[in-house]
Amino acid sequence: MKKSIFISVMIVFILNTLFSSAIPQNRKIITLKNNNACYSKSAKLDRKNQEDNTNADTTPKIIASIPEEKIYLYALNEQDGWYKGIVLSINGVNKFFDWKAVTFPGWNTLHYLDLNNDNKKELVVMLTQNKGTGMFRNTVHIINPENFSEYKVKDALDIVYDNIDIRILSKKEMEIMINDTIYNAKILKSTRPSEIEKTFFHNFIEYYIEDNKLKAKVGIEVQFLSYIGNIIIDYEFKDDEFKIDKIAFEGNPKVTVTTLQVK
Repeated sequence: MKKSIFISVMIVFILNTLFSSAIPQNRKIITLKNNNACYSKSAKLDRKNQEDNTNADTTPKIIASIPEEKIYLYALNEQDGWYKGIVLSINGVNKFFDWKAVTFPGWNTLHYLDLNNDNKKELVVMLTQNKGTGMFRNTVHIINPENFSEYKVKDALDIVYDNIDIRILSKKEMEIMINDTIYNAKILKSTRPSEIEKTFFHNFIEYYIEDNKLKAKVGIEVQFLSYIGNIIIDYEFKDDEFKIDKIAFEGNPKVTVTTLQVK
């Protein structure tokens, strides 16, 4: 018992020391009740990187913030282009999350709004996982700021696999069937993509906020890093989860798209 009390005290001391240089002035660190496991995990992560990865920067860094709401997102470790080990701070209360994100400035964002129509604001954390020419992937975490619990969000790629069927008609034409709608997409001459080889969905997946709603865009790739268009997903909060509300296909501007309703 004495040993566990001593370990808990030391963890709190380490984190208070760790964040003293990164937390804005006049902000008090308040540990969450029953959250020792989270702090213990972050402390172990930091020690491991100090011992095993000499090129790691373990100085806490603010990677996103909403200062007027006293909301800050800190990375405990920066190494090889990644932030690893994330601490979310809301009004001085902190919790560790085993998240990671790329270190591109400005590509990890926070949004504070009422997404589930309960007249209370949720915190939306969007972390970029991949970014390059023709590719982009991020993740979304929706947090209840009152207790730091995370709402479930149906994975956009799972929604695509569950709701669409694709039929390649030729090297220039394909059909995307979504529920009762068939989208016929034809590639114009001298454009990119030049032809349809096969379909991929993994290189462009973007969650974003539009008109105070959570949405996602999944690119339909028909050649490497070349897209015929995007699947657009609108989310709604239902049965304690953010899941599909609407889904549609949006063609590349240089692709002609016609639709047919299936009765």
